[in-house]
Amino acid sequence: MVSRTSKKKKIQELLLNWQKSSSITYPWRQGEYTPFQTLLTEILLRKTNAPKVKNYINRTIREVGSPYKIKELGVSALRESLKPYGMSNKKAEELSALAERLESDFSGAVPSDRVNLLNLPGIGNYIANCVLCFSFNKRVPILDVNIIRLLMRVFSIKSDRARPRDDLKLWKFAESLLPEKQFKEFNLALLDLSMRVCKTKKPRCHECPLTEICDFFKAQ
Repeated sequence: MVSRTSKKKKIQELLLNWQKSSSITYPWRQGEYTPFQTLLTEILLRKTNAPKVKNYINRTIREVGSPYKIKELGVSALRESLKPYGMSNKKAEELSALAERLESDFSGAVPSDRVNLLNLPGIGNYIANCVLCFSFNKRVPILDVNIIRLLMRVFSIKSDRARPRDDLKLWKFAESLLPEKQFKEFNLALLDLSMRVCKTKKPRCHECPLTEICDFFKAQ
């Protein structure tokens, strides 16, 4: 039986190899995004599929690419710009409140520390860590419902929390998986594999690079 320590090392190797040929190309992964644009994108992606966000970003990122521009645009105009992409009015209000706070408290800059990020309106652990990892090169884990499902299947771990994404033990476990280098690529691979392959229903195990270490696969 493979030990959990061995599996932790193996998952790094397998995911990083898979990511080289299987990562998804989105505009927000191209390395030209400011921290605010990363923050904006992650808020838009919440409960919205990536193609919709991609279409919106491609057409309007210059208009809404800074807190000042969002403030200048106003909530009504922001609502109208989001409407064709099926995004809710709530997102317009969240983005407006966020822009106001960044302008008033941080002179329009996105803070690079976790405490200040979590104090911004609408920002939780996941979005804060995405910004820290992808914009500020911090070695931090990311954990959403898809990644949690993948980790539970591969490692047979469980959470006793009603909302596992709030379980600090899971966050610490995810952190323990991170390689010392290439943690950005590792996090992206986790995101992509859990969304595209390790699906809730009918997981595509035949496409998965983790079958040799996955408890779920071995139990089938």
